[in-house]
Amino acid sequence: MKRELQKIALAMTLNCVRNTVIEKYHCEGKLSDADMKAFNKEVVNRIYTFLDSWLNRSDKERDLFLGTMAARADGFVKNWDEPELDKNLWAGAKTMKARMRQVHQPKDKGI
Repeated sequence: MKRELQKIALAMTLNCVRNTVIEKYHCEGKLSDADMKAFNKEVVNRIYTFLDSWLNRSDKERDLFLGTMAARADGFVKNWDEPELDKNLWAGAKTMKARMRQVHQPKDKGI
């Protein structure tokens, strides 16, 4: 399960954090390659820690960790908008799946 959670953490970091306005800032030179590398490493490690705490720990450890993280967030996110499903992320996933299907289809050699 460790490798699966690592892959999910990497996918979440890329699709939910990196491919956002942060990439625009990087392209505009507001963040260097070294800044982005450090940012990516920190984000993926934190997401992985959340996933591990949620899925691989005892009920007591999970409740303590996630409860503490939620309580900590309450003070910071009280003025944020409520989360919504990102239709662009869904659409992008469907598009990528279709492209992958086309790339991996056997080519008809006319035999």
